[in-house]
Amino acid sequence: MLVPYSWLKQFVPTLPPAQELEPLFARLGLPIEDLIEAPAPPKGVVFARVSACVAIEGTHLQTLSLDIGGREAQVVTGAPNARSGIGVALALPGAVLTALDAASGNMGQEVGRRTLAGVESEGMACSPKELGIGEYGAGLLELPALEAAPGTPLADLWPGDIVLDVEVTPNRADALSVLGLARDLAASLNTPLVLPDFPAAGEARSDYPLSVSLQDPGCDHFVARVATGVNNGPSPAWMQRRLNLAGHRAINALVDASNYVMLELGQPTAVYDLSDLPERQLVVRAARIGEQTVTLDDVERTLDESDLVIATPERGASRIVGLAGVMGAKYSSITQRTTAVGLEAAHFDPVRLRLSARRLGLATDAVYRFERGVDPNLPRLAADRFMQLVAQTTGAAVEPGCFQAGAEQTPPSIPLSLEELNSLLGASFAAADVTGALERLGCVVDGPAGGPWRVRPPSARVDLTIAQDLIEEAARMLGYDQLPETLPNLPPVAGLEGTNRAPIRVKRTLKDTLAGMGFQEIVSYSFTNPAEAEAARAPAPGLILKNPQSSERTALRTVLYPSLLNAARINRAEERLLLFEVGRVFPSLEREEERLGILQSGPVLAGSWNAKARLDGGYFALKGLLESVAARLGDRLEVKPFSEAPAALHPGASGELLWNGFSVGELGVLHPAVAEAWGLPPSTTIAELQLPLPGRPWSFIDPSRHPAALRDLAVIAPDRVTYADLRALVADAAGMLVESVTPFDVYRGAPVPEGSRSVALHLRFRAPGRTLTDTEVDDCMGRVMSAIRASGYAIRD
Repeated sequence: MLVPYSWLKQFVPTLPPAQELEPLFARLGLPIEDLIEAPAPPKGVVFARVSACVAIEGTHLQTLSLDIGGREAQVVTGAPNARSGIGVALALPGAVLTALDAASGNMGQEVGRRTLAGVESEGMACSPKELGIGEYGAGLLELPALEAAPGTPLADLWPGDIVLDVEVTPNRADALSVLGLARDLAASLNTPLVLPDFPAAGEARSDYPLSVSLQDPGCDHFVARVATGVNNGPSPAWMQRRLNLAGHRAINALVDASNYVMLELGQPTAVYDLSDLPERQLVVRAARIGEQTVTLDDVERTLDESDLVIATPERGASRIVGLAGVMGAKYSSITQRTTAVGLEAAHFDPVRLRLSARRLGLATDAVYRFERGVDPNLPRLAADRFMQLVAQTTGAAVEPGCFQAGAEQTPPSIPLSLEELNSLLGASFAAADVTGALERLGCVVDGPAGGPWRVRPPSARVDLTIAQDLIEEAARMLGYDQLPETLPNLPPVAGLEGTNRAPIRVKRTLKDTLAGMGFQEIVSYSFTNPAEAEAARAPAPGLILKNPQSSERTALRTVLYPSLLNAARINRAEERLLLFEVGRVFPSLEREEERLGILQSGPVLAGSWNAKARLDGGYFALKGLLESVAARLGDRLEVKPFSEAPAALHPGASGELLWNGFSVGELGVLHPAVAEAWGLPPSTTIAELQLPLPGRPWSFIDPSRHPAALRDLAVIAPDRVTYADLRALVADAAGMLVESVTPFDVYRGAPVPEGSRSVALHLRFRAPGRTLTDTEVDDCMGRVMSAIRASGYAIRD
């Protein structure tokens, strides 16, 4: 949020210099991201009054006659908003406009006399962008004709300032205004808060010339006011300056007053042309299914019954004049010809408003505030402030009183004790300090001096609903730096005494093991979109979000690996990537699973000056790493070839993962089409396992002190026979004395028949409490060779 320092200082006159505010805002939980210097307009730019505007025949240009105090100046302009009777900013010859050459890095462009379309131009009538005081560059800076004496330096009307870029967290909707920030600052500094001085509307009137009917519970408080005799020209320089510094472009006096109130007090308002309300009535109702309206952005929108609208009766029908709290309708919008207005200052249901805005694709400043929670009692104050500004800037006559529908709300009180506060904070704050801090924030504290108390928060603080919220506020005001360093007292949580924490420990061990092997954990969103799933050859998502955050996050993911592919693509400049994620997936409408996803790209161990130290990655490297993880957990991992590989994996380098004999997922090199779509190396390998991993009973066997007996055997079998099948055959035949079976060579070629291969196996035999005899080992090997020949395979001599 952009806040001019001078505007804040108006509310808190004793505010320290802008350069000293960063630590103060940080302590309040509202860090300043940047301090932006906003210079005044350049020297040589003056206020000028347009006395005549004549089109130059055959061109799009116009000649302006300008009163600059004591004499007339003539300039040529192509600005579409140039006209007589307004004030403009005139850069006289010799003025240097640095904004014109900011992109090129030059020192600036000096304004001089020149001839355009045969007419001599004495200087240049400027836009806000050309003056470096705003972003608008499509027209002149418009000012009221009587803003100042002609020839007044514009810097006198538009002084320099410092803009604070404040980061406001979503729960602090009250801080989305100058008043909200000033409240916090004044409370923290224990200094008075100075509110703008403006007249109140007085009592609500049933005979007010604009009435309101609440026909839907989506609005609980609505204040309407009327002003006539409006001269809707440009707003004064002081208002335009503050709006520009806060990131808003000046439009006209009425729209600017509405935006000014929203930025100053935090209450969005809507202004309607009274001539478009023939029955002088506003109705808050639900839209009808299929009802259409054209909003202020010139887009026709189709509504449904979940949308809340502001309508007006017209010839027996009901015409929409605005989407409640979101955006006004084109009908009854404010124009330069508007002479009488009706004002809406209301409080709407934030959830309903947010859902409508998301469905309609509208993101406005009003929505940004309403969906976070606006003070429900603010409409009266905001309506009065708006009418004061309109009277000052347009000469309007304000109708006394107001029409009020609904009522102001009294926030419920919250019980709080000093013991609970100090226990939670680990502090020993005094009761007087706590109550003083809360009262400075606008809370009403009832109860004995030492507590316990009942605390009623101000209506602006919609985020204060429980005692813990109040405790946080007290700590914020008293200073987090005042909290002592103590060890937390964490008593057992009732009801969780018998909770099985084994899966949590296993998951933690799993993560620690992967991290110890060089893997980095990522955390990603559980969202995806159909296009991403299709590119990854993943199952199409079935759970589609009604109100997605963005077009990239429209559904819940069905598998984990696309998130890893995205992370690898972002970091593809890295030579070596070892990534893992533990996250939720949603394979179907009824099922939710937790999974472990792993990605390996590039070498497992990067080489240095010694090329032999490099360990390349790929299918077998990741398989070996996963086997090491299983061994660390005391489990067994096997990989079984697929009869048909998943679409995302290479059919020749993939397999099903068996953890302790149970199928838990798959491992494989990315399919070339998927690797190409993500811009990743073709050897990129992924694995995905379903959690929790199946365990097995733990047992302990005392390591044998006796030597092992070793035997080697080469089996000739067709290529279609997997090593897993060969190993199972040999191990089962060898019996209980075999300790391990491991391959150490694979050979194809003569004299091995074509279509077959020779797999050399290393067998280790051992007895737990004695030394084996050659006869025992020979008997085992005899059973193994008999089983091999019985299966139709051969033994290589």
